[in-house]
Amino acid sequence: MKWLTNKSYNAIFITFMSLIYGGMYLAISDHMEFESILPPMNSANLWFWNGWIEALYGGVLYYLGWGIFTVTAVILILSFTSRSQKLDEYQGTILTKAVIGAGFLSIILSPLLIIGLLSQPHLAIPLILFAVTLVWYFVLVAYLAFLLIQR
Repeated sequence: MKWLTNKSYNAIFITFMSLIYGGMYLAISDHMEFESILPPMNSANLWFWNGWIEALYGGVLYYLGWGIFTVTAVILILSFTSRSQKLDEYQGTILTKAVIGAGFLSIILSPLLIIGLLSQPHLAIPLILFAVTLVWYFVLVAYLAFLLIQR
């Protein structure tokens, strides 16, 4: 995990992944074909999933995509305008713990996602989009908080 100590590498990786996620969200938001594969509103057994499906129909992915781009731009600015581009051992350890936390969140979400898909297969698209959004926003906010605390 030596590459984690270089802020430039981290910023480039985050930018690359954010371009993929944010671009995907902007491309499919309010798209006719995307909305045709979503389950009908109020078809889930839980109020939370009904609200998420309703938000997907309402175009929340557009705002989530621009939110990803905004947080990524702040991360880029903070990464490239800081005093040093290298992190010391203590900061590298903290960042490693954050990466492990994101991995742990992904590991926890995987069986929950599978259980959700097996119990209500018509919710596949909303469940996967929610899991991806949750994990990527966790990564972005954690790294942004790390950069802000480091200043």
